[in-house]
Amino acid sequence: METRLLQTTVVGSYPQPDWLVNRALLSKIVPRTLLHELWRVAEPYLEQAGLRIAIEAGPAREPYASLVVVQAVRPDGVRRVAATQTANGVRVVGIDDYQVDIAPHASSHALMVENVDRPGMIGRVGSLLGELSVNISYMSVAPGQGDRALMVLGTNRALTDAEIATVTGVENVFSARQIDL
Repeated sequence: METRLLQTTVVGSYPQPDWLVNRALLSKIVPRTLLHELWRVAEPYLEQAGLRIAIEAGPAREPYASLVVVQAVRPDGVRRVAATQTANGVRVVGIDDYQVDIAPHASSHALMVENVDRPGMIGRVGSLLGELSVNISYMSVAPGQGDRALMVLGTNRALTDAEIATVTGVENVFSARQIDL
């Protein structure tokens, strides 16, 4: 089985849960490590999932006192998700190169749409979802590099593959993906 790297970057305090890491050992080692003893998840389970975990620690990154960045190396490239702990719970604050603000507990389903950054795109996608009887509970919109933008919409239900294909077919939409939170 092919092994993929699941890299976590810890910024500020150590926000990993106790079920995942041996915190006593973490406080005594070099910040970047592949020590198998550090992880509480047994190596055979990681291997079954095709994962290898690396951790990198550093000082706090403004404006976050603590930040966890997970990178998944996939055949289509590296995907990154960054999250932080706030007084209101966990917030996803980054997806790849986009700065977002998502409360995973706000909705169990979300639609991530990458599109051309131009007026009318939010309305087009929102109207289409309304026609599909999909209710939007929240939205985070982030400008990207060049003419790209990302919108993440919390939805009341999962979309079907056909509905996602319909969203992807909207003019100036590069991709649409369902996220189950």
